[in-house]
Amino acid sequence: MRLVDLRGQPLRSAVFDGVDMTGASLDGADLRGCTMYGANLAGAHSLFLFYCPRRVSSLPPGTHLAGASLRGALLASANLQGANLQGANFSGAELTETDFTGAVLTDVDFSRALMRRAKIFSVQQGARAIFDGADLRDAQMTDNEMPNSSWVGTDLRINLNGPANLSYITVSNSSFRDAFLPGALLVGAHAPGIDFSGAYLQLAEFRGAHLEGGSFRKAQITDANFDWAYLDSTDFTLAVGRAKASWFGIRGSPTGLLVA
Repeated sequence: MRLVDLRGQPLRSAVFDGVDMTGASLDGADLRGCTMYGANLAGAHSLFLFYCPRRVSSLPPGTHLAGASLRGALLASANLQGANLQGANFSGAELTETDFTGAVLTDVDFSRALMRRAKIFSVQQGARAIFDGADLRDAQMTDNEMPNSSWVGTDLRINLNGPANLSYITVSNSSFRDAFLPGALLVGAHAPGIDFSGAYLQLAEFRGAHLEGGSFRKAQITDANFDWAYLDSTDFTLAVGRAKASWFGIRGSPTGLLVA
């Protein structure tokens, strides 16, 4: 079925398991209830109306799903390395252990998605991605650029394989408000203007991170490490555990840091 034109076709409950659909056109196709175990969708076009809320898996590297609607889709352990997912909607999707290395995540909606042990490495195009309420426990996330992204209520808690690793991430003017990030690694992160208000950040590592103009109001920062971090105009008003955090060599003038 290479290069097949299925645009706008009624394909409910269709079985494409193991089918080579390289270069297929699926724009506007109704794929509700479909299965695609091991299907090859490299270069397939599924813009704007692709809808498969049940099961899709084993998508190959470079898959094109820009603008796709995959709300509630089952994509556990899928390989989406280098995939173009710009504007796709994965809200509520099952994405456990899915690999997004090098994928285009601009404007992608992962809100409330199950993303435990997901791999998100070397994403250079991740502006405005939404991770609100997503379960990212034990996810691996390093060397990503995600300016203006949103992480409100995201769960990145520590577990058997260690803390969430967001080292060297770029997330300017984004929100981690009320996020659960105990022991999180944000070493060297470029994160100016980030809202960490109310977040749980006990034992988190911010060594050398750029956090200028951000907010840690009412955040839990007991035993967090801010050594050599850039904190000019960063707000720590009412943050819990300020006296037990490490502040060696910090740069700039944070507010609300002094503890009576």
